[in-house]
Amino acid sequence: MFKPVIYCVGDSHSTFFAGRDRIQADRSWRRLIPCFRVFYLGPVLAYNLPKNGTTTGGREKFLALLGKEIPRGSWIMTVFGEIDTRAHLLGQVDKKGLSVEQVTEACAENYFSFVMELRERGYRPIVYNVVASRPDWDGMSASQKIDFPYEGTQAERNHAVRLLNKGLQRRCREQNIPFLDTFDLLVDENGVTRPECYMDEIHLSQHIMPETMERLRTLLPDLPLKLPKRYWRERERAAAAKKDVN
Repeated sequence: MFKPVIYCVGDSHSTFFAGRDRIQADRSWRRLIPCFRVFYLGPVLAYNLPKNGTTTGGREKFLALLGKEIPRGSWIMTVFGEIDTRAHLLGQVDKKGLSVEQVTEACAENYFSFVMELRERGYRPIVYNVVASRPDWDGMSASQKIDFPYEGTQAERNHAVRLLNKGLQRRCREQNIPFLDTFDLLVDENGVTRPECYMDEIHLSQHIMPETMERLRTLLPDLPLKLPKRYWRERERAAAAKKDVN
């Protein structure tokens, strides 16, 4: 059995590290990218991580993994914030009369306080950046809008994403905690989100996994991080199947 190197824990975006274009947390010993082990906690907000008793129970679910599923001393990559920036923070600007800088800073502070708690409990955290927001979806069905609610324009959401990432990165730098930054891969020269980097309305595709892994290796050069041959074989089969359908 291959021992995982990094435990990826978070909202549905954590399943990107399972290696397939689907929302599936692969924790088996036969997982496609063995150096990762993924725990999908549900639609947990970054802002709520320090709080007990929230609707999603994110904090309780996360803490229940520690020691039991994730050994003390392990690397843990936290993956949160996309839901906050897509569906919540801009609404707080209007509701509370605050600036977007203020609401993203408050979110970064809450999120990072939990990251620090993980370190205090004897774990080694890595923070994954909040991913860019997909384009405005004028053609979305009513059910899609329920599944993926959003506020503001894409430009406004991506501005909030940048600010939140900036706040998280600054805190990580001050505390010597790795911050995995791939945001620039997800937007073009005008700051518009690249649709080819996404498998659906909001989730990343494996299109950017190779570059993501390369940046992670640069960030943590002492860890045995690589994409195995079976990952590349499956990607080739998926590409061939897509070509046949088209």
